[in-house]
Amino acid sequence: MLEALHIEDCNELLELPAMSAITRLTSLMLQEGDFTELPCFGGMTALRLLSLKWHRDLTRLLSSIDKLTDVRELNLVDCRHITDLPSIGRL
Repeated sequence: MLEALHIEDCNELLELPAMSAITRLTSLMLQEGDFTELPCFGGMTALRLLSLKWHRDLTRLLSSIDKLTDVRELNLVDCRHITDLPSIGRL
């Protein structure tokens, strides 16, 4: 089962498929890309690390981020266009 997914510097990759079925994923690093929207995080209950560094076009995080109750590290370095941050109180 996939436990870690690291995608870095893939500027031609503009969209990701739904990943909520990857329930054992513990580390998701999507760094330095041109995503404007992220997939639903709903079923990723084992996720402990979510890194979205250097996504300069990303404007918001989906509300499904509040379902990531095991996340211990959320990295949003240089995501300067995020204007809407959903509730992360359960993280």
